[in-house]
Amino acid sequence: MGARPDSSTTRKYILLFAGILLTNVVSLAQVVPPHSHVVVVAFENHSYEAKWGGVINDSTSAGMPYFNGTLVPTYGLTKNFYANGHDSLKQYFELTAGTEYCLPYGSGSGSTSCGGNPKNYNASAENIFHAAQQAGRSWKQYAECMPNSTYGVARGNIKETSPVRGCGIAGNYMPRHIPAIYYAAVRQGTAPASDVDCTGVTNKGYVSARSLQGCNVVQFENPNWGFAADIAAKRLPNFSFVTPSAQNDAHDGSRTTADTWMKNNLRPLLSSCYFTGIGCAPDGLLIVWWDEGAVGDTAYIGPCATSGTDNRGDAFGSCNGGGRVAIVIAGNDVKTGYKSGTYYQHPALTKTILEALDLPANGFPSALGSANSMAVFFKHLVSNIDDMSFTCASTCSGNSTFDTSSGKQLDGQSPQALEFSTIRIVNGLEYSFQHQCDFKATKKWRVWYPANGGSWLSTGVACTPLIGTWNHFTLHFSRNSRNQSVYKDIVINGLLYQWNSGLVFNAISISNPNSVTFSIRLAGDSIPTNYTIWVDKMSFN
Repeated sequence: MGARPDSSTTRKYILLFAGILLTNVVSLAQVVPPHSHVVVVAFENHSYEAKWGGVINDSTSAGMPYFNGTLVPTYGLTKNFYANGHDSLKQYFELTAGTEYCLPYGSGSGSTSCGGNPKNYNASAENIFHAAQQAGRSWKQYAECMPNSTYGVARGNIKETSPVRGCGIAGNYMPRHIPAIYYAAVRQGTAPASDVDCTGVTNKGYVSARSLQGCNVVQFENPNWGFAADIAAKRLPNFSFVTPSAQNDAHDGSRTTADTWMKNNLRPLLSSCYFTGIGCAPDGLLIVWWDEGAVGDTAYIGPCATSGTDNRGDAFGSCNGGGRVAIVIAGNDVKTGYKSGTYYQHPALTKTILEALDLPANGFPSALGSANSMAVFFKHLVSNIDDMSFTCASTCSGNSTFDTSSGKQLDGQSPQALEFSTIRIVNGLEYSFQHQCDFKATKKWRVWYPANGGSWLSTGVACTPLIGTWNHFTLHFSRNSRNQSVYKDIVINGLLYQWNSGLVFNAISISNPNSVTFSIRLAGDSIPTNYTIWVDKMSFN
């Protein structure tokens, strides 16, 4: 290994697993296929319909030729997607947290407003940025025309007492379009009127330390760590949220300007290895998102009525209509020219992002669970599976065994890999060990390595499970005295195999109590084969 653990401070975990059997299974709920790189690009205040100055079916030079002439016919389009309401920040919260967490116009002095100039705000809600950090995934918020902070680097605050100059234009940078900077989990105590101090941080956008999450908010156009630079260097984070300037996102500028921006910036992304597979895995997913329809577009289908009203003075905002918007879903595995008539709202996209990145929905509102699945956009559906998990509180001292007695059945359709995930939290540090038997593609055991955006690394150990018989795996991994996770070796049916050297990475700061959680799942791909897994016993030592 690159760094051998100190045996005096190391704890070892052992998993005993048995059996992969081929069989027929019943139809299961569909989920979005896994993607290691998800990119959301946000645009503003334009409806679907031409009646409201909409964006669909206007491919003229004065309209949106790239959006309608390239994106829509090549990838997937929603035909029945409705914004949850009006006011920008509310919709950004709906997308990244599954709920609005703020009040609309007319809410009174001293309260938080979603539109106009936001007041001080520090949202404590669970959100995609925090969920990614907790799971060891990387994230970045790319903000175009974000002015330099008092620390000499591009970092945002959320105090907007007057229009903020961005790229030389007053009001061109709008903090309320940069959702990451509003969350307490990102700001970590930095006051809303202050910039996060990122002095000395060199890995821009790949900061895992909990206290410096705000340093993952970067200037879109920065030549060293901006969006184009990261694409060129093949270092996109697992989750990217891109916010064009107010001129380029159609808030202040025209649809034509927004369309030109899409062509100039999304075409290089879609031509990159993340979407072509040339030079890296084609595991990219792009979501072109419009936050709300044009003001006056009151279309809404929701819990309050079949047709809502656009009443911005409503202090509760529970039935405000946000208008029908056109969302494009793009990826190597998205159906060409697919148009879905299924009813969606922003929480459906929250759910989609979590599923694509394999992030837990714990702490998110119930609206995600009831939201319609967007799995229909993909060429190959993946069946949701009955994850088997085992959790022990405290530090799991001694031996812990989970015996299924008669066996536990997990069903999966179109699988490509069997994944083992173990999360250990010790004294404010999270050690994540994720192993994968990639039995369809590489036929190797792989481990998740979070550096440079995260990726699966081959251990060089073959993984070809015997069908129709019990298989016993013993996975060895540990934490060392330098607060690092260390992959060691695997025993397969009694034979010992060493992992590749260098599979060591730092623990992640976290505030959760001490615990150990283990789960088994199947990850799907394009092979339409049904599998059943029987698990007999798991033991931790």
